[in-house]
Amino acid sequence: MSEENELWDIEEPLIDDCEDSALRRFQDVDLAELHRVEQGGRRRSQSSEDWARRTFDEWRRVKKIDYSKSIEDLSEETDVREFVDNLTTFFLQVNKKDGTLYPPTTIQALLRAIGRMIRARQEQRCVETGLAVHPFNILKDSRYHKVKLAADEAVRSMDRGLGKSVKKSDILTLEEETRMLAQPKSDLQYPKGLNYVMAYYCLRNFFIRGVAELRQVNWEDFTVENLGTGPVLRFTPGTSKNWKVDVARCGADNLRRPVDCQAPQVIDCFVQLSSVRPKWHTDEPPPHPLFLTPKQRRKCTDLVWYLKSPVGVNTLSSYMKEMVEDLPDISHKAITNKSGRGVGISRMVQSGVPTALGMLQTGHRDPKSFIKYDQTSEEVKNRAMQRIICGEVRDGRILTFDEAFADEMSRLAKIQEQDVRTASLMQENLQPNVSSNLIPEHSFQRSLVGEGSCPQEITKVPEIALIQADNGAQEMTRAQITKSTKAITDTFVLKQSEGAAAGETMKVRSREEFEEFLHFERHQSFEKFQEYERFKHFQSYKKFREFQGF
Repeated sequence: MSEENELWDIEEPLIDDCEDSALRRFQDVDLAELHRVEQGGRRRSQSSEDWARRTFDEWRRVKKIDYSKSIEDLSEETDVREFVDNLTTFFLQVNKKDGTLYPPTTIQALLRAIGRMIRARQEQRCVETGLAVHPFNILKDSRYHKVKLAADEAVRSMDRGLGKSVKKSDILTLEEETRMLAQPKSDLQYPKGLNYVMAYYCLRNFFIRGVAELRQVNWEDFTVENLGTGPVLRFTPGTSKNWKVDVARCGADNLRRPVDCQAPQVIDCFVQLSSVRPKWHTDEPPPHPLFLTPKQRRKCTDLVWYLKSPVGVNTLSSYMKEMVEDLPDISHKAITNKSGRGVGISRMVQSGVPTALGMLQTGHRDPKSFIKYDQTSEEVKNRAMQRIICGEVRDGRILTFDEAFADEMSRLAKIQEQDVRTASLMQENLQPNVSSNLIPEHSFQRSLVGEGSCPQEITKVPEIALIQADNGAQEMTRAQITKSTKAITDTFVLKQSEGAAAGETMKVRSREEFEEFLHFERHQSFEKFQEYERFKHFQSYKKFREFQGF
């Protein structure tokens, strides 16, 4: 073999390695990503722009104006006067679907969305032609001055509720949160209940903002690590409203810090969710969504509870509302996904967590945005000021703000102390892990509680056999139940659970409801009794089985 051939044999593997390295270094372009870049890239405001487009098109259709051309096409015409006139009339006439007027912020958002659409088309034309033009601004462009005046007139209208406070999401108390996580809907033994609880933990413990960010959370964003003091669930967030990454801002200061959670119930919930997820093939690369659609007809023996399709945005947006809709004293509140985030932040503020430290957890950049979640302190201050305004006197003078505020804070502390005591009692009655939602010791009495169904109280209270929820749970046999119900008439009362004041009673519904329990085929053991409790919660067996996923 010649020296030249020997040299080639040595260099050939090196050339192959270089080619492989180049292929790894310069990967193929995703055509969908390339098309998105050519169209102007991703815009977080796409949903609001689509809403503005639909609203304007619907207005043109109702007014019998040609709506075949888009807003972008109309803005590119040589003479835009007709388009400007239509926009002017549109802003003076647009209302909600129920006929009420939009608030000023909505009019402002509508105008800005239309301006962004026109500017995006202008930028696209600049890319195609290579010619630079002055960036379009609908508020400053003289051709659209009439549109701005019409929007100003709409905003100035006192009928639109200037000065009204924006409706805020209510924040759950500790006792309300405990009951929400303890109800059958939040049972981790069912796929939808597992999704419910994990979504709440994402909002409360990891401070995920809104439905859009919750939809973008991936399973790969979470890792279970051991930092020496025990297991920790670490969430590494991506970009969000306050943490945008681009070429100009891509350093470490522009990335939100990971959030660690050591709470056992949160870690257990994530581990259980991970154990029942489907396995992804090698041709299905990450990221994979955290929240997946539950199977419709799941079998008890199924190891996988979910499909590979992600949960939709509309479904995620209703999670918190669905979790509290069956809790009578909570369902009337404005509970949204923002409520979960507000629970975590308000507790930090009220407990004296330094604002700077709390902002590192939540991702806030403005301290005012962080503190505004403390609705309780705001309510306390308002009550203190009203006492001063009403002229409350102490020691021959009007009450000072410090005195009134201290009185209200003391009153709030007593309420919170009672709230914590109630929540602790509920957690003791449940199993150690509240999230597992095992039925409490006296849940049978609670399940029969009714309002206004007992017109008269009966002095004789029957002794109802209790099912113990601790170790060595006892079965409640049919004979025991029958013996206990001999003294029960059509309306009757039961002893209240432990901790209640002596002599207090609880009303229950009709005898027929109690007999329904007697004939329910699953009451022979504590586990089956729990299933009956969940069944009663869903009012019908069909609805109960649908929740189970069967």
